[in-house]
This record gives sequence, C-alpha cells and structure tokens, in this order.
Amino acid sequence: MKNRFFWNRLPWVQQIAVWALDFYVAWNVLPRGYQKLMNLEKTTGFFVGLGLPSWLAAIVGALEIIAPLLMFIPQTAYYAAVTLFVIMVSAAYYSNWGTLPLTLAAISLIVAILTRPGFLRKAAKITKIKA
Repeated sequence: MKNRFFWNRLPWVQQIAVWALDFYVAWNVLPRGYQKLMNLEKTTGFFVGLGLPSWLAAIVGALEIIAPLLMFIPQTAYYAAVTLFVIMVSAAYYSNWGTLPLTLAAISLIVAILTRPGFLRKAAKITKIKA
C-alpha cells in the first residue's frame, strides 16, 4: 500500500528535513496570513498604498493560510512551496528585500526542489554497453 504521508522517493533523512522546513515556514507564515484576513481593511489599505489592487490582500492572506498547510501533504507540497516562493519574493520586494521574506522564499524553493513531481525530474539515460 502506498503511504500518502511520506515521499517514497526521498530517504528518511530528507523527509525529516522537508517536514522541519515545512514546520518552520508554517510557523512563520500562518500567523501573518491570519492577521491579514482578520484586519482586512487595514491590509487592503496597505496594499493600495503600495500600488497593488485591493482584492489582492484577501487572496494573499488566504494563500498564506492554505499553502503552508498544503506543504505537509506530499502530493501538494511542490505546488504549495512554489506558491509561497512567489508570495515571499514579492513580499521581500515590497519590503525593501527584508530578511524574513527572503529566508522563507529560500526555504520554500528548497522544499519545492526536494518535492518536485516526477515529470519535472530529469529522466535517466539508458545506454547499452557493446561487448
């Protein structure tokens, strides 16, 4: 039976590392997403002040809650990590390249690389040895 909560192609040490990185990202991003959604008027004003559309505040807040949780599911970890990478790079850009968003973007990129699906992996070349 295929286990849905672990990556079959990753060694257990890498699995633990991915889970630890996921936990670190979730620990930092979930409260910020919750805060964005609970103070939506203030967040919308902040986004408009940056020159961004007002509707983007709710989407970013929702993605900052959903994506870290999806990083814990192996089938969706890659897509959630890429989504968080894009959000954190844009957050770093709008915060004058702040340290925390860049750190979270780098960690999300590492998780995306480790958990990328099979169709994004390089196929092994099979060569025949002639005698």
